[in-house]
Amino acid sequence: MTVAISPDQTIKSSEIKGLAAVPNNSVYLTPTTDYASLVAAPASGVKRVNQIVMKNIDASVTTIFYLKLVVSATDYIVITIQLAPGEKFILTFPWLLDSNSSIQAKVGASCDGLIEAGTIVFPGGMGVANFTGTDWEDVVTVAASSAYATLGMLISNSYTATQTVSLQVIDDESTVMYSDSKTLSPGAVWGFDLNLVMDAGWKIQVKHGAASYTGSAVASYLEVPA
Repeated sequence: MTVAISPDQTIKSSEIKGLAAVPNNSVYLTPTTDYASLVAAPASGVKRVNQIVMKNIDASVTTIFYLKLVVSATDYIVITIQLAPGEKFILTFPWLLDSNSSIQAKVGASCDGLIEAGTIVFPGGMGVANFTGTDWEDVVTVAASSAYATLGMLISNSYTATQTVSLQVIDDESTVMYSDSKTLSPGAVWGFDLNLVMDAGWKIQVKHGAASYTGSAVASYLEVPA
C-alpha cells in the first residue's frame, strides 16, 4: 500500500494495525500552510496515537494535506494526500511518541480543514531512521534482556525517482529471520503489519535500491516479557 491513496479510503487495521487500544483523549488542528503541532510530545512516558483523520471541509479548494513525524528536530515519514472539498483521509497506525517525538501537519493551500487525532498513554516505543543508499540501516535494536513485539511499520521513498526499498529482520547472530521489499514511487509510503516477537539483539533494518537514494522508516513496538 502506498500514499497517495484514494480519498475517503480508510487504512484499515487489516493493513496497518497494532495492539487494540481505545483512545482517552483527542486533539484537533485547523491546518494552515505552515506546519503546526497536531500531537505534542508527552512530558514523560509514551503517548500512542491510534488514528488520524484529515478532512477538507472547504467549499471549493482542493489541496494537499501534509503529515510528518518529528523526532529530536529531525523529520521522518512525510505523508501527503490530496483532498477535494468534502473528502477525508483516515490513517490508522500505532504512532508511539516519547518526550522527543511529535506529529505536525499543514495544508498546501489555504482552505477550511480539520485534523483530529485520538491518543492514549501506552507502553512501548518507536524506532526511526532516515536512510541513504544500499547499506542496511538500523531502525530498531532490541535492548539487552528484553523482547519486543512489533506493531507496525512505515517506509517511505523520499527520493525523486521510483525505486525498490527493502526491509529485513535479523537475529543477534545476523541471521535473516524475515525480509520484504516494495517498489515505491517518489514520496510514496509503504505501510504494513509487522507482527513479530524479537529477542535481545535482534534488529529491524532498511535500505534503498540504489546508491544516494533516500528513504525514511518508522517501526512501532511493545516490550514483552523476555
